[in-house]
Amino acid sequence: MLQISQIHKWFGRQHVVRGLSFSLEKGMILGLLGPNGAGKTTTIRILTGLLSPSEGAVVATVNGAEISPLSLDFRRYVGYCPEHPPLYPDMTVFRYLHTVCRLRGVPRREWEAAIVRVMTDLDLLSLTYREISVLSKGQRQRVNIAQSLVHDPDIWILDEPLGGLDPEQVSMVRDLIVEMGKNRAVLVSSHLLSEVTQMCTDILILKQGVALLSCPMHQLMAGAKPLLLTVAVTPEVWQGPFAAAFGTVSWYFLGEEEGLYRYRIAADTDIREALFRLCCDQNWSIYALHVSQKPLEELYLEVIR
Repeated sequence: MLQISQIHKWFGRQHVVRGLSFSLEKGMILGLLGPNGAGKTTTIRILTGLLSPSEGAVVATVNGAEISPLSLDFRRYVGYCPEHPPLYPDMTVFRYLHTVCRLRGVPRREWEAAIVRVMTDLDLLSLTYREISVLSKGQRQRVNIAQSLVHDPDIWILDEPLGGLDPEQVSMVRDLIVEMGKNRAVLVSSHLLSEVTQMCTDILILKQGVALLSCPMHQLMAGAKPLLLTVAVTPEVWQGPFAAAFGTVSWYFLGEEEGLYRYRIAADTDIREALFRLCCDQNWSIYALHVSQKPLEELYLEVIR
């Protein structure tokens, strides 16, 4: 669906996105995570064609054909829910979605069915003829999500879609994202990491425009005995002996500080003794080794530290 290759973005002297590469495929729900100022919204605007990258390329493939995200045709295939709703306060909810259908190129005969579909999915039918100006923050956010979905896009990109929603609405939208992600390519940026854990198939963590961690969610959370290991060994030196000793056991490099390198190892069994022997055989000094049962929230803080 979307292939992102070594994109950079500068605003003057500010280097906001730095050599970012990843792919977004059908059936994938990618959670885009990172602290404020990490480059998430800039990345999203590049993916949706609102900004062009300073360097690198974004290629969209829809129905077997390549389409530039900067083209008008691409807008028919992508749904974008921005953090700040692009709403017209003097319109009713129905009139606004009617306008979006026309702008998105939905065939006229399908307008009413498309509007009823998204209003049903987002519990907006009772607000059909309500002016947007009198809606609550949560109601406006649901209208925002509806406008991004009314044209039934193949690629759905949401920037902080759960902001302003109450717990019941968060659950409803989360379930909708999971359902829509079964046959679409979906990217979600959110600070609600517990929700990301429940709805995303993959995660990408950014800091200062750089990807720190990218992996499937099931691999990240796998392992009955996930371990945190700190050694004075670079990933280039580490990966060969580790693969020879443990085969397909997953590991992730968490970062370096003062010459010490931190790794998270997701094994299905307790491999501490075998790992200790490997380090001794390789003359690697162990500075820390302990079991971690950290949820995504704690692992996220570990990665961006």
